[in-house]
Amino acid sequence: MSSQTEAFFQQYASAFNQGCSKSLAQLFQTPSVIMSDETKAVFSSGQEITSAVEALMMKFKQAGISIHLPKISQTIRLSDTIVFVNVLWQMLDAAEQIVFSCSSSYTLQQVDRELKIIVSVNDDGDKALARLLQD
Repeated sequence: MSSQTEAFFQQYASAFNQGCSKSLAQLFQTPSVIMSDETKAVFSSGQEITSAVEALMMKFKQAGISIHLPKISQTIRLSDTIVFVNVLWQMLDAAEQIVFSCSSSYTLQQVDRELKIIVSVNDDGDKALARLLQD
């Protein structure tokens, strides 16, 4: 499942880089959970996920981030169809300069031969993004 996991996060990054919220939302299983230290949200429809993704994309745009580069730092098999993945994200501007890096953790499940996010934990990116938007 490791090559499938790599391909999944390349697809995830590509959807972010292209600003395609619907493509990104399709990578989530419903229901799914997106959370951080400060927020926890359960999404039961694709439209709810799309709206949340659009809001996040707007924040990235305001911070000047246009390129998202994933680097998988840890993968743990939890079951035959479920895997935990920790990803280090580098967020770059249009000139390909690093704006900030953050870590996110995901629980993915294989559904009909495709990986889908069932839980996304933003480990430290919310705080870094909030600091950028305050400046």
